[in-house]
Amino acid sequence: MTNPSSAGQRTLTQPTVIAPFLQLLPLSEPFQPTNEHLAKTKFRHPGYADSENIILILPAFDSNGIHHETARIACCILANCAWDGYLSLSPNGPRVPPGPDFVLTAPAYYFCVPDDFKYAVVPSLEHFHFPNQLPRSWEDNNQAPILSASTGAETCCITCSSLPLETAHIIPAKNIDWWQDNLMYEYARQPSASMDTHCPDNSLRLRKDVHTLWDAHRFALVPKQGAWVAHVLEAGVTDELQALYHNLQLQPLAGVRREYMLARFAMAVLDKAMFARQPSKGLRRLVWIGTRGEDPGVKELSPKQCRAIFGVGARGKSSSRSPSKRARAEGDDDDENGPRVQDDNSDCCDYSEHESRMAADCSCLSLDGSDEGEEDEIERGRPRKRLRRDNVVEKLHSEPLLLHTPSFKMEARSCGSRGFGVSLIVSQQSGFDRRHNLPPYHPNDDGTITDLRNPERGEILR
Repeated sequence: MTNPSSAGQRTLTQPTVIAPFLQLLPLSEPFQPTNEHLAKTKFRHPGYADSENIILILPAFDSNGIHHETARIACCILANCAWDGYLSLSPNGPRVPPGPDFVLTAPAYYFCVPDDFKYAVVPSLEHFHFPNQLPRSWEDNNQAPILSASTGAETCCITCSSLPLETAHIIPAKNIDWWQDNLMYEYARQPSASMDTHCPDNSLRLRKDVHTLWDAHRFALVPKQGAWVAHVLEAGVTDELQALYHNLQLQPLAGVRREYMLARFAMAVLDKAMFARQPSKGLRRLVWIGTRGEDPGVKELSPKQCRAIFGVGARGKSSSRSPSKRARAEGDDDDENGPRVQDDNSDCCDYSEHESRMAADCSCLSLDGSDEGEEDEIERGRPRKRLRRDNVVEKLHSEPLLLHTPSFKMEARSCGSRGFGVSLIVSQQSGFDRRHNLPPYHPNDDGTITDLRNPERGEILR
Protein backbone atom coordinates (compact mmCIF):
# COMPACT_ATOMS: atom_id res chain seq x y z
CA MET A 1 0.00 0.00 0.00
CA THR A 2 1.04 3.52 -0.70
CA ASN A 3 1.96 5.64 2.22
CA PRO A 4 -0.70 8.37 2.29
CA SER A 5 1.68 10.80 3.95
CA SER A 6 4.04 10.66 0.99
CA ALA A 7 1.50 10.54 -1.78
CA GLY A 8 1.44 14.27 -2.36
CA GLN A 9 5.15 14.92 -1.98
CA ARG A 10 7.37 15.99 -4.98
CA THR A 11 11.07 15.55 -5.35
CA LEU A 12 12.87 18.99 -5.51
CA THR A 13 16.17 19.25 -7.42
CA GLN A 14 18.75 22.02 -6.82
CA PRO A 15 19.80 23.99 -9.95
CA THR A 16 23.42 23.53 -11.00
CA VAL A 17 25.47 26.75 -10.61
CA ILE A 18 28.54 27.04 -12.81
CA ALA A 19 31.04 29.58 -11.34
CA PRO A 20 33.19 31.52 -13.82
CA PHE A 21 36.82 30.48 -13.86
CA LEU A 22 39.32 33.19 -12.93
CA GLN A 23 41.40 34.18 -15.90
CA LEU A 24 44.77 35.88 -15.38
CA LEU A 25 46.34 38.22 -17.85
CA PRO A 26 49.49 36.91 -19.48
CA LEU A 27 52.89 38.13 -18.44
CA SER A 28 53.96 41.36 -20.04
CA GLU A 29 56.43 40.78 -22.80
CA PRO A 30 59.81 42.30 -21.96
CA PHE A 31 61.12 44.95 -24.27
CA GLN A 32 64.10 44.05 -26.38
CA PRO A 33 67.57 45.34 -25.51
CA THR A 34 68.59 48.26 -27.63
CA ASN A 35 70.71 47.14 -30.53
CA GLU A 36 74.29 48.07 -29.79
CA HIS A 37 74.69 48.68 -33.52
CA LEU A 38 71.71 51.04 -33.62
CA ALA A 39 72.00 53.35 -36.60
CA LYS A 40 72.80 56.96 -35.81
CA THR A 41 72.92 60.01 -38.04
CA LYS A 42 75.78 62.50 -37.74
CA PHE A 43 75.43 66.14 -38.69
CA ARG A 44 78.66 67.93 -39.53
CA HIS A 45 79.88 71.50 -39.96
CA PRO A 46 81.31 72.02 -43.48
CA GLY A 47 83.88 74.57 -42.32
CA TYR A 48 85.96 72.19 -40.19
CA ALA A 49 87.80 68.89 -40.64
CA ASP A 50 85.74 65.74 -40.24
CA SER A 51 87.75 64.81 -37.15
CA GLU A 52 86.30 67.78 -35.25
CA ASN A 53 83.16 69.02 -37.01
CA ILE A 54 80.25 67.06 -35.51
CA ILE A 55 77.52 69.38 -34.31
CA LEU A 56 74.90 66.76 -33.44
CA ILE A 57 74.26 63.00 -33.46
CA LEU A 58 70.69 61.67 -33.40
CA PRO A 59 69.41 58.08 -33.29
CA ALA A 60 67.88 56.82 -36.54
CA PHE A 61 64.46 55.71 -35.30
CA ASP A 62 62.54 56.70 -38.46
CA SER A 63 62.82 53.55 -40.60
CA ASN A 64 66.60 53.41 -39.99
CA GLY A 65 66.83 57.11 -40.74
CA ILE A 66 65.57 60.43 -39.44
CA HIS A 67 62.75 62.78 -40.41
CA HIS A 68 64.23 65.37 -42.76
CA GLU A 69 62.58 68.52 -41.42
CA THR A 70 63.11 67.59 -37.77
CA ALA A 71 66.82 67.09 -38.39
CA ARG A 72 67.09 70.27 -40.47
CA ILE A 73 65.39 72.45 -37.83
CA ALA A 74 67.64 70.98 -35.13
CA CYS A 75 70.71 72.00 -37.16
CA CYS A 76 69.21 75.42 -37.93
CA ILE A 77 68.87 76.05 -34.18
CA LEU A 78 72.55 75.26 -33.64
CA ALA A 79 73.45 77.66 -36.48
CA ASN A 80 71.74 80.54 -34.62
CA CYS A 81 68.32 79.90 -36.19
CA ALA A 82 69.50 80.02 -39.81
CA TRP A 83 66.15 78.84 -41.18
CA ASP A 84 67.46 78.91 -44.76
CA GLY A 85 70.08 76.28 -43.98
CA TYR A 86 70.03 72.93 -45.75
CA LEU A 87 71.49 69.43 -45.52
CA SER A 88 73.95 68.05 -48.03
CA LEU A 89 76.01 64.91 -48.51
CA SER A 90 79.24 66.89 -48.94
CA PRO A 91 80.62 70.20 -47.61
CA ASN A 92 80.01 72.01 -50.90
CA GLY A 93 77.32 69.78 -52.34
CA PRO A 94 73.70 70.48 -53.30
CA ARG A 95 70.68 70.10 -51.09
CA VAL A 96 69.51 66.58 -50.43
CA PRO A 97 66.53 65.97 -52.73
CA PRO A 98 63.84 64.47 -50.45
CA GLY A 99 61.02 66.70 -49.22
CA PRO A 100 60.57 67.77 -45.58
CA ASP A 101 58.59 64.66 -44.56
CA PHE A 102 60.88 62.13 -46.19
CA VAL A 103 63.40 60.07 -44.22
CA LEU A 104 67.15 60.68 -44.45
CA THR A 105 68.99 57.36 -44.45
CA ALA A 106 72.65 58.29 -45.01
CA PRO A 107 74.96 57.94 -41.98
CA ALA A 108 76.16 61.56 -42.12
CA TYR A 109 75.12 64.94 -43.54
CA TYR A 110 76.66 68.39 -43.68
CA PHE A 111 74.52 71.30 -42.55
CA CYS A 112 75.23 74.26 -44.81
CA VAL A 113 74.19 77.90 -44.50
CA PRO A 114 74.05 79.93 -47.74
CA ASP A 115 76.87 82.49 -48.03
CA ASP A 116 78.29 81.50 -44.63
CA PHE A 117 80.64 78.54 -45.03
CA LYS A 118 82.12 78.79 -41.50
CA TYR A 119 79.04 79.92 -39.59
CA ALA A 120 79.16 80.27 -35.79
CA VAL A 121 77.52 77.57 -33.68
CA VAL A 122 75.38 78.07 -30.56
CA PRO A 123 77.24 76.23 -27.78
CA SER A 124 74.61 76.19 -25.02
CA LEU A 125 71.25 77.54 -23.95
CA GLU A 126 72.88 80.54 -22.26
CA HIS A 127 74.02 81.69 -25.71
CA PHE A 128 70.80 80.93 -27.56
CA HIS A 129 68.70 83.93 -28.53
CA PHE A 130 65.10 83.07 -29.35
CA PRO A 131 64.33 84.08 -32.95
CA ASN A 132 61.83 86.74 -33.94
CA GLN A 133 60.34 84.44 -36.57
CA LEU A 134 59.43 80.76 -36.45
CA PRO A 135 60.42 78.36 -39.21
CA ARG A 136 57.61 77.86 -41.72
CA SER A 137 57.07 74.23 -40.75
CA TRP A 138 56.34 75.33 -37.18
CA GLU A 139 54.24 78.43 -37.76
CA ASP A 140 51.57 76.99 -40.09
CA ASN A 141 48.57 76.00 -37.96
CA ASN A 142 47.20 73.87 -40.79
CA GLN A 143 50.31 71.70 -40.67
CA ALA A 144 50.43 71.26 -36.87
CA PRO A 145 47.25 72.66 -35.30
CA ILE A 146 46.96 73.99 -31.75
CA LEU A 147 43.48 74.79 -30.48
CA SER A 148 42.94 78.29 -29.13
CA ALA A 149 41.26 77.22 -25.89
CA SER A 150 41.74 74.31 -23.53
CA THR A 151 39.36 71.40 -23.91
CA GLY A 152 39.39 70.74 -20.18
CA ALA A 153 40.42 67.12 -20.72
CA GLU A 154 42.32 65.69 -17.75
CA THR A 155 44.48 63.22 -19.62
CA CYS A 156 48.11 62.99 -20.58
CA CYS A 157 48.59 64.67 -23.96
CA ILE A 158 50.89 61.82 -25.06
CA THR A 159 49.55 58.61 -23.51
CA CYS A 160 45.90 59.68 -22.91
CA SER A 161 46.26 58.25 -19.39
CA SER A 162 44.24 59.83 -16.61
CA LEU A 163 46.39 58.75 -13.64
CA PRO A 164 48.78 59.83 -12.28
CA LEU A 165 48.92 63.24 -13.96
CA GLU A 166 51.22 66.18 -13.42
CA THR A 167 51.47 69.67 -14.88
CA ALA A 168 54.72 69.92 -16.81
CA HIS A 169 56.39 73.14 -17.88
CA ILE A 170 57.27 73.50 -21.54
CA ILE A 171 60.06 75.95 -20.70
CA PRO A 172 61.29 74.79 -17.25
CA ALA A 173 61.01 77.00 -14.19
CA LYS A 174 64.77 76.81 -13.65
CA ASN A 175 65.24 78.77 -16.90
CA ILE A 176 63.47 81.86 -15.57
CA ASP A 177 66.44 84.09 -16.44
CA TRP A 178 66.43 82.88 -20.05
CA TRP A 179 62.63 83.36 -20.15
CA GLN A 180 62.94 86.98 -19.10
CA ASP A 181 66.06 87.79 -21.13
CA ASN A 182 64.30 86.57 -24.29
CA LEU A 183 60.98 88.27 -23.45
CA MET A 184 59.11 84.99 -23.66
CA TYR A 185 56.23 86.44 -21.63
CA GLU A 186 55.28 88.53 -24.66
CA TYR A 187 53.94 85.40 -26.38
CA ALA A 188 51.53 84.55 -23.56
CA ARG A 189 47.85 85.45 -23.72
CA GLN A 190 48.29 87.58 -20.59
CA PRO A 191 51.84 88.95 -20.71
CA SER A 192 51.53 91.00 -17.52
CA ALA A 193 50.66 87.83 -15.58
CA SER A 194 53.35 85.74 -17.27
CA MET A 195 56.60 87.32 -16.14
CA ASP A 196 57.76 83.89 -15.01
CA THR A 197 57.27 80.43 -16.48
CA HIS A 198 54.22 79.63 -14.35
CA CYS A 199 51.53 80.43 -16.91
CA PRO A 200 48.91 78.21 -18.58
CA ASP A 201 50.36 78.84 -22.05
CA ASN A 202 53.60 77.20 -20.90
CA SER A 203 52.20 73.96 -19.48
CA LEU A 204 51.19 70.46 -20.55
CA ARG A 205 49.46 67.63 -18.72
CA LEU A 206 51.73 64.58 -18.64
CA ARG A 207 51.70 61.26 -16.88
CA LYS A 208 54.23 61.23 -14.08
CA ASP A 209 56.74 58.85 -15.67
CA VAL A 210 56.46 60.64 -19.02
CA HIS A 211 57.05 63.94 -17.21
CA THR A 212 60.34 62.57 -15.87
CA LEU A 213 61.44 61.59 -19.38
CA TRP A 214 60.36 65.02 -20.66
CA ASP A 215 62.48 66.81 -18.07
CA ALA A 216 65.47 64.67 -19.03
CA HIS A 217 65.12 65.67 -22.73
CA ARG A 218 64.72 62.02 -23.72
CA PHE A 219 62.16 63.08 -26.31
CA ALA A 220 60.77 66.23 -27.91
CA LEU A 221 57.43 67.23 -29.40
CA VAL A 222 57.67 68.25 -33.05
CA PRO A 223 55.39 68.64 -36.10
CA LYS A 224 55.47 65.82 -38.68
CA GLN A 225 53.06 65.25 -41.56
CA GLY A 226 50.55 67.76 -40.24
CA ALA A 227 50.43 66.48 -36.66
CA TRP A 228 52.28 66.94 -33.38
CA VAL A 229 54.24 63.80 -32.46
CA ALA A 230 56.78 62.62 -29.93
CA HIS A 231 60.30 62.30 -31.32
CA VAL A 232 62.70 60.22 -29.22
CA LEU A 233 66.15 61.80 -29.01
CA GLU A 234 68.05 59.24 -26.97
CA ALA A 235 68.15 55.44 -26.91
CA GLY A 236 67.79 53.64 -23.61
CA VAL A 237 68.91 50.25 -22.35
CA THR A 238 65.89 48.69 -24.06
CA ASP A 239 63.76 49.78 -26.98
CA GLU A 240 60.83 50.62 -24.69
CA LEU A 241 60.90 54.38 -25.21
CA GLN A 242 61.04 54.32 -28.99
CA ALA A 243 58.64 51.36 -29.25
CA LEU A 244 55.96 53.08 -27.18
CA TYR A 245 56.35 56.74 -28.03
CA HIS A 246 58.42 57.50 -31.12
CA ASN A 247 56.18 59.16 -33.75
CA LEU A 248 53.16 58.70 -31.48
CA GLN A 249 50.60 61.39 -32.33
CA LEU A 250 49.63 63.67 -29.47
CA GLN A 251 46.16 64.27 -28.17
CA PRO A 252 44.86 67.64 -29.44
CA LEU A 253 47.00 70.44 -28.03
CA ALA A 254 45.10 73.44 -26.72
CA GLY A 255 46.02 76.74 -25.11
CA VAL A 256 49.79 76.42 -25.52
CA ARG A 257 52.09 78.59 -27.59
CA ARG A 258 54.05 77.08 -30.47
CA GLU A 259 56.87 79.53 -29.65
CA TYR A 260 57.29 77.70 -26.34
CA MET A 261 57.23 74.36 -28.13
CA LEU A 262 60.07 75.49 -30.41
CA ALA A 263 62.03 76.84 -27.44
CA ARG A 264 61.70 73.49 -25.68
CA PHE A 265 62.88 71.66 -28.80
CA ALA A 266 65.88 74.00 -28.91
CA MET A 267 66.66 73.19 -25.27
CA ALA A 268 66.60 69.47 -26.01
CA VAL A 269 68.82 69.91 -29.08
CA LEU A 270 71.32 72.09 -27.21
CA ASP A 271 71.43 69.46 -24.46
CA LYS A 272 72.67 66.97 -27.10
CA ALA A 273 74.90 69.44 -29.01
CA MET A 274 78.54 68.40 -29.38
CA PHE A 275 80.39 71.08 -31.33
CA ALA A 276 81.86 73.04 -28.39
CA ARG A 277 82.50 69.91 -26.31
CA GLN A 278 84.35 67.62 -28.69
CA PRO A 279 88.16 67.59 -28.91
CA SER A 280 89.58 69.95 -31.49
CA LYS A 281 92.89 71.46 -32.56
CA GLY A 282 91.89 74.93 -33.72
CA LEU A 283 89.68 77.84 -32.77
CA ARG A 284 85.91 77.44 -32.63
CA ARG A 285 83.56 80.15 -33.90
CA LEU A 286 80.72 80.27 -31.40
CA VAL A 287 77.63 82.42 -30.93
CA TRP A 288 78.23 84.37 -27.73
CA ILE A 289 75.88 86.40 -25.52
CA GLY A 290 77.50 88.50 -22.79
CA THR A 291 76.45 88.53 -19.16
CA ARG A 292 74.52 91.77 -19.59
CA GLY A 293 72.12 90.32 -22.14
CA GLU A 294 73.72 91.83 -25.23
CA ASP A 295 72.64 90.73 -28.68
CA PRO A 296 74.40 87.61 -29.92
CA GLY A 297 77.87 88.08 -31.33
CA VAL A 298 80.61 85.75 -32.52
CA LYS A 299 83.51 84.68 -30.33
CA GLU A 300 86.44 82.47 -31.22
CA LEU A 301 87.49 80.14 -28.41
CA SER A 302 90.49 77.86 -28.19
CA PRO A 303 90.10 74.16 -27.35
CA LYS A 304 91.37 74.95 -23.85
CA GLN A 305 88.69 77.60 -23.33
CA CYS A 306 85.96 75.34 -24.71
CA ARG A 307 86.91 72.57 -22.29
CA ALA A 308 86.96 74.93 -19.34
CA ILE A 309 83.66 76.65 -20.11
CA PHE A 310 81.55 73.85 -21.58
CA GLY A 311 82.62 71.06 -19.33
CA VAL A 312 84.42 68.28 -21.21
CA GLY A 313 87.74 68.54 -19.41
CA ALA A 314 86.13 69.82 -16.21
CA ARG A 315 83.80 66.84 -15.78
CA GLY A 316 85.13 64.84 -12.87
CA LYS A 317 84.14 61.66 -11.13
CA SER A 318 83.14 63.51 -7.99
CA SER A 319 80.48 66.08 -7.30
CA SER A 320 83.15 68.31 -5.81
CA ARG A 321 83.95 71.11 -8.22
CA SER A 322 86.37 73.20 -6.19
CA PRO A 323 89.37 73.90 -8.38
CA SER A 324 92.83 73.73 -6.88
CA LYS A 325 96.11 74.47 -8.54
CA ARG A 326 98.14 71.56 -9.81
CA ALA A 327 101.69 71.34 -8.57
CA ARG A 328 103.93 72.32 -11.46
CA ALA A 329 106.25 69.60 -12.59
CA GLU A 330 109.83 70.42 -13.44
CA GLY A 331 110.02 71.80 -16.94
CA ASP A 332 106.23 72.22 -17.20
CA ASP A 333 105.73 75.59 -18.82
CA ASP A 334 102.52 77.59 -18.81
CA ASP A 335 101.07 78.34 -22.20
CA GLU A 336 99.56 81.59 -23.35
CA ASN A 337 96.30 81.03 -21.47
CA GLY A 338 97.88 80.54 -18.06
CA PRO A 339 98.54 77.60 -15.74
CA ARG A 340 96.63 74.34 -15.72
CA VAL A 341 94.21 73.76 -12.86
CA GLN A 342 93.04 70.38 -11.63
CA ASP A 343 89.95 69.47 -9.67
CA ASP A 344 90.79 67.54 -6.52
CA ASN A 345 88.91 64.44 -7.72
CA SER A 346 88.62 64.96 -11.44
CA ASP A 347 90.46 64.83 -14.68
CA CYS A 348 92.81 67.66 -15.49
CA CYS A 349 91.18 70.78 -16.92
CA ASP A 350 92.46 74.17 -17.96
CA TYR A 351 91.67 77.67 -16.78
CA SER A 352 93.35 80.97 -17.36
CA GLU A 353 95.40 82.49 -14.54
CA HIS A 354 92.90 85.00 -13.23
CA GLU A 355 90.04 82.48 -13.51
CA SER A 356 91.92 80.14 -11.17
CA ARG A 357 92.58 82.93 -8.70
CA MET A 358 88.98 84.12 -8.76
CA ALA A 359 87.79 80.57 -8.06
CA ALA A 360 90.19 80.31 -5.14
CA ASP A 361 89.02 83.67 -3.76
CA CYS A 362 85.38 82.59 -4.05
CA SER A 363 86.07 79.39 -2.12
CA CYS A 364 86.96 81.36 1.01
CA LEU A 365 84.03 83.81 0.87
CA SER A 366 80.67 83.34 2.54
CA LEU A 367 77.90 81.74 0.46
CA ASP A 368 75.05 82.83 2.70
CA GLY A 369 73.59 85.22 0.16
CA SER A 370 75.14 88.32 1.74
CA ASP A 371 75.23 91.51 -0.29
CA GLU A 372 78.41 93.10 -1.46
CA GLY A 373 78.24 95.64 1.37
CA GLU A 374 78.55 92.94 4.04
CA GLU A 375 81.90 91.90 5.44
CA ASP A 376 83.51 88.64 4.33
CA GLU A 377 86.71 87.29 5.73
CA ILE A 378 89.55 86.90 3.23
CA GLU A 379 91.80 83.91 3.67
CA ARG A 380 95.26 84.89 4.80
CA GLY A 381 98.58 83.27 4.05
CA ARG A 382 97.59 82.09 0.60
CA PRO A 383 100.13 82.79 -2.18
CA ARG A 384 99.16 85.88 -4.16
CA LYS A 385 100.23 86.78 -7.66
CA ARG A 386 100.51 90.15 -9.27
CA LEU A 387 98.02 91.02 -12.01
CA ARG A 388 98.58 93.65 -14.64
CA ARG A 389 95.68 96.11 -14.81
CA ASP A 390 95.36 96.06 -18.60
CA ASN A 391 95.23 92.26 -18.67
CA VAL A 392 92.47 92.16 -16.05
CA VAL A 393 90.30 94.72 -17.80
CA GLU A 394 90.79 93.09 -21.20
CA LYS A 395 89.99 89.65 -19.82
CA LEU A 396 86.82 90.80 -18.05
CA HIS A 397 85.44 92.45 -21.17
CA SER A 398 86.34 89.60 -23.52
CA GLU A 399 85.51 86.69 -21.20
CA PRO A 400 82.79 87.66 -18.71
CA LEU A 401 82.18 83.99 -17.92
CA LEU A 402 85.13 83.16 -15.67
CA LEU A 403 84.29 79.60 -14.72
CA HIS A 404 81.47 77.16 -15.48
CA THR A 405 80.95 73.73 -13.93
CA PRO A 406 77.77 71.67 -13.39
CA SER A 407 77.72 72.88 -9.75
CA PHE A 408 78.43 76.57 -10.11
CA LYS A 409 79.69 79.25 -12.44
CA MET A 410 81.31 82.65 -12.02
CA GLU A 411 80.59 85.72 -14.07
CA ALA A 412 82.31 89.09 -14.08
CA ARG A 413 80.05 92.09 -13.65
CA SER A 414 80.76 95.74 -14.21
CA CYS A 415 80.60 98.12 -11.23
CA GLY A 416 81.02 101.26 -13.36
CA SER A 417 83.73 103.54 -12.06
CA ARG A 418 84.04 101.29 -9.03
CA GLY A 419 85.81 98.62 -11.04
CA PHE A 420 84.57 95.06 -11.42
CA GLY A 421 82.94 92.37 -9.32
CA VAL A 422 82.30 88.66 -9.49
CA SER A 423 78.95 86.88 -9.27
CA LEU A 424 78.91 83.27 -8.10
CA ILE A 425 75.85 81.34 -9.35
CA VAL A 426 75.25 78.12 -7.41
CA SER A 427 72.94 75.40 -8.77
CA GLN A 428 70.68 74.08 -6.02
CA GLN A 429 68.85 70.74 -5.77
CA SER A 430 65.52 72.54 -6.17
CA GLY A 431 66.49 73.36 -9.74
CA PHE A 432 66.81 77.10 -9.11
CA ASP A 433 70.09 78.99 -9.31
CA ARG A 434 71.15 81.21 -6.46
CA ARG A 435 73.28 84.25 -7.26
CA HIS A 436 75.81 85.65 -4.80
CA ASN A 437 77.39 89.00 -5.67
CA LEU A 438 80.91 88.98 -4.32
CA PRO A 439 82.61 92.25 -3.36
CA PRO A 440 83.77 94.74 -5.99
CA TYR A 441 87.44 95.07 -6.85
CA HIS A 442 89.38 97.74 -8.67
CA PRO A 443 92.50 97.08 -10.80
CA ASN A 444 95.24 99.57 -10.02
CA ASP A 445 97.84 100.97 -12.37
CA ASP A 446 100.65 99.36 -10.40
CA GLY A 447 99.32 95.87 -11.09
CA THR A 448 97.47 95.31 -7.81
CA ILE A 449 93.76 94.90 -7.10
CA THR A 450 92.05 96.72 -4.24
CA ASP A 451 89.00 95.56 -2.27
CA LEU A 452 86.59 98.52 -2.59
CA ARG A 453 84.54 97.58 0.44
CA ASN A 454 87.38 98.54 2.76
CA PRO A 455 90.16 100.48 1.01
CA GLU A 456 92.17 100.60 4.27
CA ARG A 457 92.83 96.89 3.81
CA GLY A 458 95.11 97.74 0.97
CA GLU A 459 95.94 95.37 -1.83
CA ILE A 460 94.30 91.97 -1.56
CA LEU A 461 95.81 90.44 -4.69
CA ARG A 462 99.46 90.82 -5.54
